[in-house]
Amino acid sequence: MNVLITGAAGFIGSHLVRAFCRAGHRVFAIVRASSSRKYLDRYDVKIIEGDLRDRAFTASAVNGFDLIVHAAAKATDWGGYSTFFEANVEAAMNLIESIDAETRMIFLSSIAVMGEENCPRAKDENEPYNPICPYPFESLLPSGMNHYRLTKTIAEQMLRQKAALRGIDLTVLRPVWVFGPREFHAGPYEYCRSVQDGLPALPGSKTNRFHVVYVEDLARMVLSVADRQRKGVHVYNAGPPDAPMMDEYWGLFCRAMGRRKPLTFPPALLYPLAMLLEILWTCFGAVSPPLLTRARLYMFGASNVTATQRIRETFGFDGFTPLPRAIRKTVRWWRMNGYLS
Repeated sequence: MNVLITGAAGFIGSHLVRAFCRAGHRVFAIVRASSSRKYLDRYDVKIIEGDLRDRAFTASAVNGFDLIVHAAAKATDWGGYSTFFEANVEAAMNLIESIDAETRMIFLSSIAVMGEENCPRAKDENEPYNPICPYPFESLLPSGMNHYRLTKTIAEQMLRQKAALRGIDLTVLRPVWVFGPREFHAGPYEYCRSVQDGLPALPGSKTNRFHVVYVEDLARMVLSVADRQRKGVHVYNAGPPDAPMMDEYWGLFCRAMGRRKPLTFPPALLYPLAMLLEILWTCFGAVSPPLLTRARLYMFGASNVTATQRIRETFGFDGFTPLPRAIRKTVRWWRMNGYLS
C-alpha cells in the first residue's frame, strides 16, 4: 500500500513512519523545509518537502496514494490564533480538497475537541464538541491551548463534512494524551527535567485520573485501522481501556529515573505566577511558552477520562504496553539520547 504521512518529522508522525515501514508499506512523508529529518533517516521513506498550508503544493503532492494519514498539526499551548488556524484548519482543508475521492484518509484529531475540563466521567465519541476551557481571565488573555482545541475542532468538523460530501472514506482518531520517546512538549519530559533539577515540590493532585497512551501503541492502532478501515466517515477515541491516577503516572516516571517523587501542592497556588509569565512572554513576543501556563496548571488537577472501547471492539486491538514498561522505555530513550542524565 502506498501511504502518505503528514507531520512525519514530528513526535507522533515519526513513530507512524516507523510502524508503516516495518509493516512493509511504501511510505512517503511530507516534511517542511525547516523540519529536522533525524528521526526519519533510518527508515526507507521517500521525503516530499513542502508545506500543506501552500494550496498549490498540496494539490500537486497528495494524489496517487492509497491512504493518507494526516498527523501534521500545531500542537502546543502557545501562539496566536492565526498560526493555529493556518496549521490545523487551512492545511487540513487544502488536503481534503486536493485528494482523489478514491484515496482513504485517517485524521489524527484529539480528545481535546470534547473538552478537557475536570470531568471524572468517561467521555465517548458522542460527546458534544466543547473546545473552550474557561481559564482565569481567558477573555483578556486567550490561552494558546484553547486556540489548539478550537482549531482541531473546526478541522475535524470540516473534514467530516467534506469527506461525506465527496464520498471519501475518512476515519477520525482522537488519541488520549500521548507520551513516549521523542516527546518534549506534552508534559512528561518537562516534569522529568524538573525532578532531575531537584525541585522538592511540584503542582499536582492525588485524586485526578489522566488518560494516556504510549506513542508506539498509538502507531500500531493507526496501522490496525489502516489495514481494516471501514467505508464512510467514522470517529473513534484512541487509547487503552484504563486511565491511571495522575499521581501514579508521575510516580512511575520518578521510579524509572531512580528519583524520589517531589511533594505535591495545589496547582491553583501558582495561577498568579502563570498569569504573570504569560503576560510577560506575550509582551516580549516570545516564540516558546513559559514553563508555567494556566493550561498546564489546570491539567495537573483535572480528571480526563475517555471511553475507548469502540475502537478496540471494532478493530480488535488490545496490544497495549504495560504502563510501567512504557515509561521505563521512554526514560531510557531520553537518557540514551542525552536529554536526561
